[in-house]
This record gives sequence, structure tokens and C-alpha cells, in this order.
Amino acid sequence: MRRAFTLTRRRAFTLIELIISIGMIAILFSFSSLNHLSLQRKTTLSEQTKTISSDLRAQQIKAMTGDTGGSGTVSDYGVYLGSNAYTLFKGSTYNPADPGNYQISLPPTLTLMDITFINSQIVFQKGSGEILNFSNIANTFGVNDSALNGSKTFILNALGVITQIQ
Repeated sequence: MRRAFTLTRRRAFTLIELIISIGMIAILFSFSSLNHLSLQRKTTLSEQTKTISSDLRAQQIKAMTGDTGGSGTVSDYGVYLGSNAYTLFKGSTYNPADPGNYQISLPPTLTLMDITFINSQIVFQKGSGEILNFSNIANTFGVNDSALNGSKTFILNALGVITQIQ
């Protein structure tokens, strides 16, 4: 008694169906990655404005609390605004040759622009944290993102407080 073997046909995907589904997944992935790049650029501008705000506040706090920075004397602290970077410094004026300066470079698509502060520097007075030589008409600077065609403008008051980021 021999049993006859019968071939059962299993359902499976054909090669064409697999190629079509892989192609659709690839198209969806490319659209999502393009969208992700746009979000990343927006995030870069937003995060950089937060970083600049934080660095301004840190320099002001150092001036207010009497941070000596290892020198033994209380001093003013400031921020020098360049076009592609800004520099944190100690003292009442920016000295580019000072080895204690700390330069922070901006991402390649970002630049600082429309700097109205005198000599492109914001100096916080020791003890009070107020901005030295403050002027109501010289109290702004901007951050421009060339890839996003967007910008943010910082407005500071005499007390060194960022009153608005537009």
C-alpha cells in the first residue's frame, strides 16, 4: 500500500510583488528623510539661540557672583560677537590675544548679524551684572540661518536680561 504523494501548493509572494513593496518602502523612506533634514535645520537655529542665551546668562552670573576665574580679583565678564563665532572673555574689554578667552564657533549655516552693541561686545559689570555702556539704540543682535532663510533677533535691556527673541 503505497500512498501517493500529492503536491500542495503554498501561497507566497512573487518576485514582482517583492520588488514593488521594496520600492514603495524606499520611496517612503526618502520622503521621511527629506522631512527630517528640514526639521534638523529648524532645530539647529532654535538650539543655537538657546545656547547663546545660556552663555550670555553664564557670563552675567560670573560677573554678579564675583567669579575670579583663578586670578584672585573680581572682574567684569563679557561676550564678543563675531560673524561666525562668539567669544566669552574676562575683563571690561575684549582682547583677542588673551589666552583665557573661550571661542564658540557657530554651525556653518549660521551667522551673527546686525550687531548694534558697541565694538560688538556685551560686557556685564562686576557685582551688578548690568551691561556696561548700555544704549537703548545699541542693544540687539541677530542669528541668521542661510539654509533655512530664517533668523532670530536678541534684544537685551540695561540689566542684561534678554527681553525678547524674535
